[in-house]
Amino acid sequence: MKNVHFADLVHMQAKKYGEKAALYYKDEKLNRWVSISWNSLSEQVKTIAKALFEIGVGEYENLGIFSQNKPEGIIVDYAAFANRAVTVPMYATSSSQQINYIINDAEIAVLFVGEQVQYDVACEVLKKSKYLKKIVIFDENVKTNGEENVMYFSDLMTIGQKSTAHFEVNARQTHASEDDLATIMYTSGTTGDPKGAMIPHSCYQEAMRIHDIRITSVSDKDSSLAFLPLSHIFERAWTYFCLYKAIEVYVNLRPQEIQQSVKEKFHIKLTPEVEYIK
Repeated sequence: MKNVHFADLVHMQAKKYGEKAALYYKDEKLNRWVSISWNSLSEQVKTIAKALFEIGVGEYENLGIFSQNKPEGIIVDYAAFANRAVTVPMYATSSSQQINYIINDAEIAVLFVGEQVQYDVACEVLKKSKYLKKIVIFDENVKTNGEENVMYFSDLMTIGQKSTAHFEVNARQTHASEDDLATIMYTSGTTGDPKGAMIPHSCYQEAMRIHDIRITSVSDKDSSLAFLPLSHIFERAWTYFCLYKAIEVYVNLRPQEIQQSVKEKFHIKLTPEVEYIK
């Protein structure tokens, strides 16, 4: 896996691992953890990559992800990388003022949102931002008011399934470079407005390389629970490393349910330190 660009990573893993689980998420209706195989993850990434092309997302364009931890957010990440686009994660608890600032600062035209709370905030921003043009909703249970330029993730998936833009996306993917910007992480800094830290693919690739050398005890037989927000660089980079190593990732939607998730899937008791993090 040396020097594998994230634009190619998921698809290379799918060729190697096929129907092995890549991700798990908690299905609230079924009240159980449901797996997404590497094959399925690869196909969904390809489909959303084509859909992004179809709705006009260009190379080097910034895409916002304003959501709790959800598999859809990870799919958007790798679909964006295939288009040489950049993802800008935002904390799910952010206010409309904070989201408005980031969207205007990064000139974000397309914003992915998780649940009703994020959607309502995004709609406030949509009314006043000169940059935000489209909202895509992950959760099908979100109630809309018929606003224009709003769609569900399933609608975007349908666009990708009908698309014939495979060659166009493949051309972008082929030219993906380690010098391309991958992520902009907004942090509070010490004073003033949030600062956007620009992270190119080369930084992630170096992190994968050095972790491979230093962390020798993990393998594709392991599992990991993503419970910190993926809008935090620690969880984001660690989850990327897990996918790089084909470690199964359990995507925990609600941080307050971490204790239950750990007991269900890993059968261990949380340490006081992890309880404090919660």
